[in-house]
Amino acid sequence: MGRSKSVFPSGNEADESVGYKKPPKKHRFQPGTSGNPAGRPPGAHNFDKLLKKVLGESITVSSGGRETVMSKLAVLIRLKVKQAVAGDVAAIGEILMLKKAMPASDGPLILVVDECERYV
Repeated sequence: MGRSKSVFPSGNEADESVGYKKPPKKHRFQPGTSGNPAGRPPGAHNFDKLLKKVLGESITVSSGGRETVMSKLAVLIRLKVKQAVAGDVAAIGEILMLKKAMPASDGPLILVVDECERYV
């Protein structure tokens, strides 16, 4: 009987084998080339950046006969505070969760809350 071929190729045969999880050598990722050359385009916004941008936009709000320019975030907080004062338990919970989630430092969100307190 003749000798059977080894199941495990040796030397050059191992590098050139093609099969499951072994694409041909010319189709493998080349060194120094990204696997996703298009990638995410520069300046693309993720959800956090987009939300920060939209909530930072200013709008004109009329209250008590006078118009005020406020950020959209300030308006949202102002509305939640107004709902909480009216007795909406869900709004009270949302305000407390927002306060708990805010950083301890005097960051921009705290300044917005302070700004809203002047109008409420």
